[in-house]
Amino acid sequence: MLTPIHHRRSIRLPGYDYSQPGEYFITICTYQHQPTLGEITHSEIALFPSGLIVRKCWLKIPNHFQDVELGAFAVMPNHIHGILHITDFPEPQTDQFTIEKQNCEKFSKPIPRSIPTIVRSFKSASAKYIHQDQNNSRYSKEANSFPVWQRNYYEHIIETEKEYLAIEAYIENNSTNWNKDKLWISKN
Repeated sequence: MLTPIHHRRSIRLPGYDYSQPGEYFITICTYQHQPTLGEITHSEIALFPSGLIVRKCWLKIPNHFQDVELGAFAVMPNHIHGILHITDFPEPQTDQFTIEKQNCEKFSKPIPRSIPTIVRSFKSASAKYIHQDQNNSRYSKEANSFPVWQRNYYEHIIETEKEYLAIEAYIENNSTNWNKDKLWISKN
């Protein structure tokens, strides 16, 4: 008897083009929300080697996606928050059929500079470097099969300047308000 295939539902906005210019608030959580990236002491984040790698990979996003700029971001013990800004770019001359086809991202054909492609690339690169890091016992080469990130990520399309400023303040104050964060895990 065949087992039914599980299909993950997308939490993305149906029909929305995540490669179009705009600001996006992204949250990516560690596997099982474990505090593997750092710890908060006196309202300050002290990054573990894995957290330093995550920070470095996040900062390199614009090197790999030329039409992407970084806004505020914070690496927390079990997640990263960040604002990605996709800038305007010259549109290539192409017909409507090609445009409609490109907006439907497939696993084998990622849309360049789209939020899913950027996040997938970031998660893949940071996990690779964390697993290669000899100074990080949790993610040493022997533990290479241990996932770094949970599946998927959270995104929010930022629509107004007021909303942008509120999200920016939230990110910048995240370590100060860590014990109020919905992703906070007590040490006890």
